[in-house]
Amino acid sequence: MFINDEQYSKQGRTQKYRLTLLDGVTRWPIAEELHDKKDPETIKTFLNKYLNPDNKTFVITDLYSIYPSFKGFFPKR
Repeated sequence: MFINDEQYSKQGRTQKYRLTLLDGVTRWPIAEELHDKKDPETIKTFLNKYLNPDNKTFVITDLYSIYPSFKGFFPKR
């Protein structure tokens, strides 16, 4: 179980986007990275790096408008 959390952080005077994956049971971070942008490709790359799409996974989002483009990330069972 994973939760993806994006937050707006600042590094120096530059705004960054923090992408975080949390274990839904333990609430411990699995992965966390700062990025210059929060676009579908950045998020897909982050998810591909840390998630195994063959494992049972659920995702909780804030319904940000780009998320429907991730339907193809997880294989159909």
